[in-house]
Amino acid sequence: MSPAAAVGAAWMAWALWVVASRRSRPGAPAAERHPGDATGGAPEEGRRRLARRTLAVGAVAFVVYPPAALVVAAWWARRLVVARRRVVARDAARCAAVPEVADLFVVALSSGLTVRHALLGVADVTPGPLADDLRVAARSLRRGDSLVRVLSVWSGADHPLAPVGAALGAADRSGAAATPVLSRCADQQRELARRAAEAQVRRLPVRLLGPLVLCVLPALIVATFGPLAVVSLQQLGSVAP
Repeated sequence: MSPAAAVGAAWMAWALWVVASRRSRPGAPAAERHPGDATGGAPEEGRRRLARRTLAVGAVAFVVYPPAALVVAAWWARRLVVARRRVVARDAARCAAVPEVADLFVVALSSGLTVRHALLGVADVTPGPLADDLRVAARSLRRGDSLVRVLSVWSGADHPLAPVGAALGAADRSGAAATPVLSRCADQQRELARRAAEAQVRRLPVRLLGPLVLCVLPALIVATFGPLAVVSLQQLGSVAP
């Protein structure tokens, strides 16, 4: 088997595994399958449809002309990298918006509102990447769902509003004030965001090392030693018989 055929077969097997692993669990609610997406399962369904089409194109390219499968695989890998970067950026934006949401809950609860009315009020005025989560929770409350069930959607460890939901749930059950916990949560999230920004700054010299070595350093060497080399060659040519 040629290297192109082997790579094409491996890529087809990997694409099949990706398509199978991205299927939603049967019976899972839309909010659990797509956290932060208030439009339902359309984006995920579109991604699965694109994966199936890419797999079909790769299979046809592999049968007709195996090296073409490498082009399709490179295109698909680039899309995966871009999609992964978008997911990372979205998650970072959602985590960065937690302090603002916590502060809004502190203001709402300090004004005398109950947890239920505070959630409804904060959902109406919150902008940013967490607005969809809050509006979905507010719609569930207006439909008659219990506050415990609404806050349980945020109980996942990977959900950015998990500490806020835990503080609101504890306040609703016990009647204790949730404002100190929410204030600490906002301060903690700001500290995490500051540390993440510092980590990005520390990684910047490492990222600049590649362009420096590949672009700036060769140009500097040519500009420094190029004229000297030209003059030396001219002198050697004039001296040589």
